[in-house]
Amino acid sequence: MSGEQINLCHEHQQEFVALENGEKEMEKIRLCLKCLANGYKRKVILIKEQIKNVQNLKSKLSQERQEQVKENLQQVAGLIEHIQKLKEFYISQIKSIDELGEIWKQKIQIMGDSFIEQVNKQEESDQEQFLYFVNQLQNTQIQELFEQKIKIEKEIFSLKEPEDLLKCDTILKAIQYDTKKIDVETKEEAQEIIKLNIFCEEHQNKRVKLFYLGTENRIQKRLACLQCFDNHPSKDYQTVDKVHSKWNKIIQKRQENMKRNLQTIQKNVEQINEDMQSMQESIKQSFDKNRQNLTQNYNQYISEVEQCSSKMNVKWQQLQKEEILNIVEELSNTQQQQISNDPLLQKYVTQEELVNEIKKNQLLYLQQCQLTEIRKLNNPLFQNLIIDEMATQFQKILPNQNGIFKTRGSSTQIQMEVQTKVKINSQNFIYNLMKESSVKEEQSCRAMAFNQDCSVVFVGCNEQIQVYEFRQERLKKIQTLSVHESSVVTVNFIKRSNQFISGSEGDGQIIIWSLNDNKEWFISQKLNKHSTGIRCLIVNDSEDIIVSCGLDDKLVFWIKKNQWISKQTIKKQGVYGLSINQQQNKLISCVQEDQIAILEFSISEKIWVTKQQIPLQQKGIRVCFIDDNQFTIQTYQNDILDFYEMKNKDEFTKTKGIKVLKGQQDECPFFPLQYIKSQSLLVSKNCQYINILNNKQNGEFILQQSIEFQSSKLYGCMSDDAQYLITWDDVSKEIQIRKYQEL
Repeated sequence: MSGEQINLCHEHQQEFVALENGEKEMEKIRLCLKCLANGYKRKVILIKEQIKNVQNLKSKLSQERQEQVKENLQQVAGLIEHIQKLKEFYISQIKSIDELGEIWKQKIQIMGDSFIEQVNKQEESDQEQFLYFVNQLQNTQIQELFEQKIKIEKEIFSLKEPEDLLKCDTILKAIQYDTKKIDVETKEEAQEIIKLNIFCEEHQNKRVKLFYLGTENRIQKRLACLQCFDNHPSKDYQTVDKVHSKWNKIIQKRQENMKRNLQTIQKNVEQINEDMQSMQESIKQSFDKNRQNLTQNYNQYISEVEQCSSKMNVKWQQLQKEEILNIVEELSNTQQQQISNDPLLQKYVTQEELVNEIKKNQLLYLQQCQLTEIRKLNNPLFQNLIIDEMATQFQKILPNQNGIFKTRGSSTQIQMEVQTKVKINSQNFIYNLMKESSVKEEQSCRAMAFNQDCSVVFVGCNEQIQVYEFRQERLKKIQTLSVHESSVVTVNFIKRSNQFISGSEGDGQIIIWSLNDNKEWFISQKLNKHSTGIRCLIVNDSEDIIVSCGLDDKLVFWIKKNQWISKQTIKKQGVYGLSINQQQNKLISCVQEDQIAILEFSISEKIWVTKQQIPLQQKGIRVCFIDDNQFTIQTYQNDILDFYEMKNKDEFTKTKGIKVLKGQQDECPFFPLQYIKSQSLLVSKNCQYINILNNKQNGEFILQQSIEFQSSKLYGCMSDDAQYLITWDDVSKEIQIRKYQEL
């Protein structure tokens, strides 16, 4: 049959313009204009519509494929780049290892020859002296070869799973090569009458056109023809088209649910893979660091033992008079049972403590990784189930240790409570919520402070200041101060004079409050220098300097005479955070221009001058000195807490960043960054999280605990003795107090 005949109507042998679905699957009956003009009643598919649909499909497929190709090419380009880096890394490392191996090989040969040569040259007639010389020579060579071995081990270990290899794996998973299935339903298909090739069992020449959907099925058949309906009429009979339409909707919903569940699992799998990879890298880095510390400490200890042993093996004939006197003195003064003790016993104890400390830190770090992953789970019940299971495992391993692992409340409590979810990152201590201390407060509370002995709490609630007595860990309101005309945003307690300072957001007033003989707080002084609202305020350690900044872009320095007076005003735009160092000669501020401004007090000029400006990639909102030579800053919606140190006498530079939790909500100002020197604790509010970091003896900060709230509109402070953490958030609408508790 020719190509022209294929495009002709079967009945009239004219060019066809429409198609009809035949009885068989994929069968199409061609129809010409004459067929349609003769009043063809069946549903047909117009060729022009089909051509249009095909063109649309072509366009859509081409566009999707182009986008996919572009994305895959970018991924492959990135893959090639990392492969090239891997190639260069491995070539460089293997070359380095090869060179070290050659050096080691040469050293072994040279040392072997040198050993034989020096032994043969030795003309010592005394056997003991000769053996002492041999041992000394041997120990020296062993130490050199051992150090070379450590170098090679370190280089070989670096070949295991480098960062670029892990990135290659991530890219490979991201490359897609499948084409989305496109289903297009034409208007004709949507309106098409379904004609089933199924015939009635009772009336065999009749096609099935009805389905019985009733729950009763005594007489009626599920598949029926029109005659069946005439014999047994029922409202539960529905046409094939109607049932088909209904079933299609169900299928669509099923597919949507199935697709949604698939996407959820896919997202979870990708997230878990990403988390495991991140954890693997983090643990690997921790292991590498600890292994290096162990090796260095051990090598140092070996060297000290060998040096001490060498000194003890020296022949008496070679000892000086002072050395002999020391031996005699030791024999006469040392108790008999102690004289044989290890002379490096203290070194041994120190080394053992170092080993145990490294082991402990590694185990705690692994636990921290576990709890960090638990925190990422969105299901509180599942979180609690895992923690309970971990507690059970701890109890099995250490049945005699009480409180080795504690969970906060039952699963039901975690599900029902809305206020907070506390996740413990360390076994040292946590801050536990004292529910009985909570007080409901509907007004927004954006500033809080404890007095010196934590017996009184001051809370700024909108334009009021609520004064609470805090006795036996219960809050009791004792006074309400209503003087400010707008929201109170700063409250600071002055210990030496038993006063407190408040600042408001709208009127720009700073008020000094004192206590009268009736134990009531009254206004002792108003500081009026700002034309608009206060943004932040600090008091130095000596409590004779106040620094305030306002929405009027003024930075005002106040000093204490008989009264507080303004000493200096500096123009600084958009200051969000302030901190003054312990020597009280440096002030840091994070300003709106995305920079840190460092001011220094000029002794000669008796004024504060800008000493250094550090640009930031993100706006800084909280800043705090750790000591005179180190400060930390929290930038806007950043999960890294940056640390700056003064490496020379002139400038601060960024030295490290510590990962903290930040959440997804917008950040709100206030809740200053706080360092409690007495407890070496850093309190950092970041979005809806409060991160508590512990400053270890080696100067490293460890994320001790993260407390998650349901809102970033979260305000509070920690008491100066670090015993209590007070907060208010706009979801719980409670003033809550958490207490320091060792584990």
